[in-house]
Amino acid sequence: MKYVFMLLFLSTISCATVRAQWRFGPEAGLNESNIRQSVQGLYSPNNLLPGLKAGALADYEYNDHLALQLGAFYAAAGCITPGSNTYSYGQTIIVPNITQTLNYIQVPVQLVYKAGLGSGRVFVGGGAYAGWALSGSIKKEAYSIGAYAAPTITTTDKFGSDTASYKALDYGLQVLAGYEFPRGFFIKGAYSYGLCNYSNLSSKTLNNTCIYIGIGYLFGGQFYR
Repeated sequence: MKYVFMLLFLSTISCATVRAQWRFGPEAGLNESNIRQSVQGLYSPNNLLPGLKAGALADYEYNDHLALQLGAFYAAAGCITPGSNTYSYGQTIIVPNITQTLNYIQVPVQLVYKAGLGSGRVFVGGGAYAGWALSGSIKKEAYSIGAYAAPTITTTDKFGSDTASYKALDYGLQVLAGYEFPRGFFIKGAYSYGLCNYSNLSSKTLNNTCIYIGIGYLFGGQFYR
């Protein structure tokens, strides 16, 4: 992963002699996140969990087409593991729905190519991100079997190096595409793929993935001219 960040840094230095323009602004949108989970190589299917992503974006334009984008965001991640009902030997067995939520501070570093389209510009790009977990929880929904009723149970995630905790660090790759209007307003779609296995168990792997749709506004002038 360090080589990805090194490449982005060298790209920035190589363009330092080109006249550039900084713009800054807020960005927010919807995260549809999931967790790729496997136990001893067997993957378990999960459903997408909607959540908020919001923060600030910095856009450093080298020229009309090439830009470096940096950001700092709160990003919700996680997944929904669907439950099931089975009937075996005269008994009903219920596995409740489980919702896992993780809250991160996330910092992306991306190179973006922009090209004129209509009155604005379309843009595509990619790069890497790093995140640090702030908190997390696992909620098992309530269920009942006959006269027995199980309440909703919510537990708090722990972060550390022991097997009962998760790794706080997350990192991965990200691609994006969107459209920027002349006065600084933009819409964006992105996909993130986590490269970090944040499980501390040798038999289990956990990787974050996310589909993101957001809007934002960049202050500091119109297009680079």
